[in-house]
Amino acid sequence: MRKLEVYNKDKKATGNPITLDDLIEEYDLDPIALQSLTKEKIGIEIIPAVVKGETYEEARRRVRSVFVHVNRMAISLSKGQLVLLNEDDGFAIVSRRLAITHPLLKDRDEKDWNSRVNWDSATIANKSTVLTTLQSLQDITEGYLASKFTHWKSKDKKNLISLRPDDKEIEEGFNLLTELFNKLASLPSYRQLEQGVKTYELRRFNHEKGGGEGNFLFRPVGQIALAQALGFLIFSQKLNLKSIIKKLIYFDEIGGFSYMDTSQSIWYGVLYDPMKKRIQVSGKKLASRLLIYLLGGVKDDLEKAEIRRELAEARTIRDAATNEEKTIDFKGNFVNPKKVGLPNILVDS
Repeated sequence: MRKLEVYNKDKKATGNPITLDDLIEEYDLDPIALQSLTKEKIGIEIIPAVVKGETYEEARRRVRSVFVHVNRMAISLSKGQLVLLNEDDGFAIVSRRLAITHPLLKDRDEKDWNSRVNWDSATIANKSTVLTTLQSLQDITEGYLASKFTHWKSKDKKNLISLRPDDKEIEEGFNLLTELFNKLASLPSYRQLEQGVKTYELRRFNHEKGGGEGNFLFRPVGQIALAQALGFLIFSQKLNLKSIIKKLIYFDEIGGFSYMDTSQSIWYGVLYDPMKKRIQVSGKKLASRLLIYLLGGVKDDLEKAEIRRELAEARTIRDAATNEEKTIDFKGNFVNPKKVGLPNILVDS
């Protein structure tokens, strides 16, 4: 039939089938070589229904026991573990290499040193001293390098496995990511870590127990949004990384990444939900677009108008008492959505 159906857990076909042409294009295969799959050998362990000398009841009990034990012990790997073990995905390979080599992330032989990377869980606890997670680091890597290495990502990420890039490309990707983190480490917010400030002091919102700065750069969703914006600007628009970092340093110095939980912040309503008083991951795309705009990557007036409209919508809340929609400007006042403008584009200092 020249196609493979994709089934869900209920054994029902879901989505589009994978065609022979899809496989050939994705993995650059020779159609003739595919025919050899029918001759490949795989190992199979056969569990007999009844072993010599067993009664029917003993055989039934044994087979059921094997079935239960296999399924009980088949624990799904965490997202961090999947990144740690993945030898096919170029982004995973580069990200975990960066995690153990870059000064901003790697462990140190110091008595009071706390790990900067959560290697297992995809979330960060309130009191955690980590800066990011391994899963987020892979997303950061993909966000930054996807425009450069478009073929690293499978077209059907859910159903097809990526092919491992060659060593030369992996080395190039690692060097590009290292250069980025070398530059990011110069941001004032990250430099505070070398002065003894704890990551959770910079990450937590002011209203959370212990209080904090509510800094965009210490939230994985912010880190990913920034990487996506920079990847687009550098590899698609061909802007200069050094010039971009100068703008980011200035933006950081004037508090552009800080106090996301206050109306003065551009990230209020975007990555911070003022009603639920927590991070909202759904704002990542808009956050990335805002960064591209701030860094001079949006030239079209219609696109700027669209970003402004989306920002006004993000800052619009529904009053629980009156059920009215109210839009909050940068001074904390309720205004007409059209009154919410965009901040000035950053320029080289």
